Amino acid sequence: MPVDLNLPYNQNHLTFHYTGIHIGADEDKIRYRFILDGFDKTWSPVTDKMEADYRNIPPGNYIFKIAARSVNGYWAQPKEFSFEVLPPW
Repeated sequence: MPVDLNLPYNQNHLTFHYTGIHIGADEDKIRYRFILDGFDKTWSPVTDKMEADYRNIPPGNYIFKIAARSVNGYWAQPKEFSFEVLPPW
């Protein structure tokens, strides 16, 4: 993954794709929640979707966090990805 990613102001439509790994036949039962710190106020509802789509992100610094819940109900520590959307000037 890129480190210290700086995006131009007009590249502010991002889709994050992710997957949880579970050894066994129950991978379809893994659930996720995510938050974009600096944009979202709360974590997303728990979902089975493996992508998060954000449009028109204003200039600023952000941290995308994703957590996966195993089939046993245990939440993994969130993984983080930080980036900045630069202002137009």
